[in-house]
Amino acid sequence: QAEVESHDKKHQCRFRLQGCMWTGLDQDMHLWTEHACVFRDQGCRWCGYGKQLQEHLAKVHSCPFAKMGCQFSGPTDAVRDHAKSCSYVPHMESLTALLITLQEDLQTQAKEQAAYHQ
Repeated sequence: QAEVESHDKKHQCRFRLQGCMWTGLDQDMHLWTEHACVFRDQGCRWCGYGKQLQEHLAKVHSCPFAKMGCQFSGPTDAVRDHAKSCSYVPHMESLTALLITLQEDLQTQAKEQAAYHQ
């Protein structure tokens, strides 16, 4: 019974035995976002949802900075570890700082232009 209750709390499943423990309703759409990804952390042993997780983790993925030029690729864990020390991180930090400055400049110009037209 405790396993079923734990299952019900985690995500929406067509094999649910009771309504939502928080609202008492049979529909629990407020939990939908936790259930929507087939690659989420834990699979459902009743409906099989999330069964593709291990396959997904084993596939080769590119570095998050591949569009910047990083050539690294590997399984999910290797990419996650690599991204922490990727040589493109400082470039992204510089670009982020530049974008923030440009956004601030645009906001200032928009305010000045609005004040001028009043």
